[in-house]
Amino acid sequence: MSEKTVYHCKAGETDEGFKEFGEVYHVVVSKQIDRQLEPTFKNFDDGKDFYDLFNFEQAEKGKASELKLPETANWISERFNSSIQQKLRSKLLTAAEQAGWEKDLPVNLKKFWDPKPKVLIWLRNQTKWHPERNISVMAAKQLANLCHEKKAQPVYIGNKKDFGTNLPSKGHLRGFYETNEIKWFENQSIAKQLWYLDSLYERGGVIASVGMMSGAMDGLPMICNQKVVFLAKKEDIEPRMRKVTGKVPAMEWVELVFDGNFEMLSESELLDIDRRIWG
Repeated sequence: MSEKTVYHCKAGETDEGFKEFGEVYHVVVSKQIDRQLEPTFKNFDDGKDFYDLFNFEQAEKGKASELKLPETANWISERFNSSIQQKLRSKLLTAAEQAGWEKDLPVNLKKFWDPKPKVLIWLRNQTKWHPERNISVMAAKQLANLCHEKKAQPVYIGNKKDFGTNLPSKGHLRGFYETNEIKWFENQSIAKQLWYLDSLYERGGVIASVGMMSGAMDGLPMICNQKVVFLAKKEDIEPRMRKVTGKVPAMEWVELVFDGNFEMLSESELLDIDRRIWG
């Protein structure tokens, strides 16, 4: 019998000091695909807590091999299937039920559990990690107008600084990823946030999420099978996210064409977004 391989990958803080928050979703999916993955988390306790929630089996002993995070796209493109996704979502829902998250959910979050059709518009406009991928206020408003045309309620979601002073906060999820704003997220923040977002699709009328390419959105399609439409230039998704998008049914990509920083959506881009959300 040949010796097994243990694949070691590192997630969390980059050498530049940025937290690659969305990478934890790719790590969890890859571990569900292959138990021989053994990740470590650099200055990323929230990510480690999320990973531990799934109670994965340890890898069998074997020779060590380094796996770069972008290489997990190969595992996902070759081996991801609905069974992988369903097992992960089941574990998340079981953890939520056992911990009584629904019972403890704050009123200001539970108020979004109404049947009116909604679209989550993800605000990524103050991020210093690849700032050229940030969404503009103008584009965020274009997406909101598209929702109104379709008789759907646009719900902006993001940190306080992403809202700034030019976007409304009432009726929106302002400060969503800041535990000092929503203290209910303090323990098991990533798991609670993902569970809550999943609940908005199931109980809050959410049809889809849309926004600039960001790992924060990746958990919804990969773990919960909820539709996400992400916007990105072709060169920004190659090759990694093209592989993932091609395998994960609930993940849709709309190609953007622009130079410099992104300012506004073209008519053809808006039509493509419309088609991917509403068919």
